Amino acid sequence: MKLDQVVDEACEEHQRAIADHERLSDELREAVRKGKTGTLKQQKTTAYWRTVSTKQRMVAVERLRDDLVQAFAKAKSLLVCPACGTPADPGSDFEPRANGCFRCDCQECRTRWATRMCKNGHRYAVMLPGDFVEADDTVSGWEDRIYGSDLLALPGRTANDSWGFVCPSCGETS
Repeated sequence: MKLDQVVDEACEEHQRAIADHERLSDELREAVRKGKTGTLKQQKTTAYWRTVSTKQRMVAVERLRDDLVQAFAKAKSLLVCPACGTPADPGSDFEPRANGCFRCDCQECRTRWATRMCKNGHRYAVMLPGDFVEADDTVSGWEDRIYGSDLLALPGRTANDSWGFVCPSCGETS
């Protein structure tokens, strides 16, 4: 079922509840004049609470739709290569990872972008344009000479001497 259809149905149900409540209010006024209210007062109370609950449902469904549309737009933006603007294929180029992180690869320019979580719980973004270049990481400034301003987090050696990225919050390399 489409989101807009769910919202429309919730709005229609709310309008029916309002109309039912108004009808019962008119009937109750007429019954009071005649002195024969019967069960109309209880029916009107029930109809009132139905209008309240259908409005709450309608508002919740509208909020859900708006949140889903916004989340979809944000997720879709993660698929656009930050280096060349080429859209990535969500099925083959995008990889969701643990802790709300992801990794995505551009088939056009070979840029890899991702979010990572360091061991201290900091989530940070990384981007590596093209293939990783094995570099002499003992000379300061090597990152700028090789990658310019295209890095989001600095590459660095991990404890087991493989390449990783340095968390900008705590300096832990993973």
